[in-house]
Amino acid sequence: MATSETIRDMEPAKVQRIQVDDLAQHLATLEQELSEGRSIELVRGNTIVAEVHAPKTPVAHQIVGRPDVERMKARLRETWGDQVFPSGTGAKWIREDRDARG
Repeated sequence: MATSETIRDMEPAKVQRIQVDDLAQHLATLEQELSEGRSIELVRGNTIVAEVHAPKTPVAHQIVGRPDVERMKARLRETWGDQVFPSGTGAKWIREDRDARG
């Protein structure tokens, strides 16, 4: 854990300060504080140079499932039917649309 000179409590359990020069030594502390929802102030001397906050929605912890391939196929079939387009059709449509716009 960090020394009292490096990290100081600003408000109980809310904001901690880490000296920028000591940041590399205290990455574990930074990660722990952020994972618990606390904010960190990075300081150089007595000047706050940055504030680091945990995300409101923990994106890294969201479970992302596989897409429902059958549902996606059904939507495509509903839109396009069983028509199969030749290779390069999408690129051709994009090129034609860009040419039409100027």
